[in-house]
Amino acid sequence: MMRAGKLRHLITLQRNEPERNSIGDPIPNWVNYATVNAEVSPLKGREFFDAQQITSELTTRVRIRWLDGVKAEHRILFQDRTLEIASPPINVDEKKHELVLMCRELQ
Repeated sequence: MMRAGKLRHLITLQRNEPERNSIGDPIPNWVNYATVNAEVSPLKGREFFDAQQITSELTTRVRIRWLDGVKAEHRILFQDRTLEIASPPINVDEKKHELVLMCRELQ
């Protein structure tokens, strides 16, 4: 079970609902769909080293309470940063209580 005291950050989850330009090409259109409390933790030490085995750009782990519909193609706004969800969300203990989102920061 997740402790509420750890969820001290406020994040906004976004999904892309592309629009079309005048010649029909898709243009990204990021739409907010949820604002939730989260624990945002930069990866460091061994965690970061282990994460580099998957991809060298993983920078942040975000934990939230269970929320249906969160996907790897979504992104997170946190303070003045944009975080791309780098892998499918992890359903901790398969109990639908908590999600872990491994993210990389977009520049």
